[in-house]
Amino acid sequence: MDLNVDRVPIIDRRRKPRIDCEYLAIVQGRDRQGKKYEDSARLANLSATGLYMWVNHPIKTGEKVFVTVRINTGLLKENTPKIATDAVVRRTDLQPDGLLGVAIEFQSYRFL
Repeated sequence: MDLNVDRVPIIDRRRKPRIDCEYLAIVQGRDRQGKKYEDSARLANLSATGLYMWVNHPIKTGEKVFVTVRINTGLLKENTPKIATDAVVRRTDLQPDGLLGVAIEFQSYRFL
């Protein structure tokens, strides 16, 4: 068996680089019956165009959500910077532990 096989490099199709992080967030939206909900979330990564997070509340692809991310480096106790976003859910992944992985694309955002 020849182990000197040329390997095709994996191409990352992301438009913007992402940073791995575990920031806390609050997700607000409307459930399937149109009722407002609020859920806590934990980010896995963040970029200039979107983020990936884990949530407990069921969210569907295409849903519009409002996410407030708390940018906490562990050094700040008060007045922690936040990012407020209007976003659209682009992908959901059910995790083995029951959490839902959610990829969102920002429609707009601002720093608080």
